[in-house]
Amino acid sequence: MTRSGEEKPLTDVFVHGWVYDIETGEVRDLGISVGPPGKEIPTPPFEAVAKSAEDVAAAHGTPEPKVAVVEPPQKRCEQLCKAKRTLAGMFPAW
Repeated sequence: MTRSGEEKPLTDVFVHGWVYDIETGEVRDLGISVGPPGKEIPTPPFEAVAKSAEDVAAAHGTPEPKVAVVEPPQKRCEQLCKAKRTLAGMFPAW
C-alpha cells in the first residue's frame, strides 16, 4: 500500500511521550509509548534526541539542554499509593 501520489510504502508510526520545559530546556521521558496494535514498540530514541539537542545548542551558543528520565507512571503511582497508606495509618479513623 502507498500514499496517493507517492511511491514510498506506508510506515508504522510510534508515539513516545516526552515533555519539554521551555523555561529550563529540560526534556522528560514519561515512559509512555504507543503504536499500531500487535506491533512491538521500539526503544524510544531518547539518547539520540538528547545528543541532537546538545549539538544544536552548541552550534547556536545556547546553554546545554538538560535531559531527565523520569520513572514510569506505574512506579510513581505505586510510590504515591504507598505514601498515602502510610499517612492514613498515622491517623485514627473517625
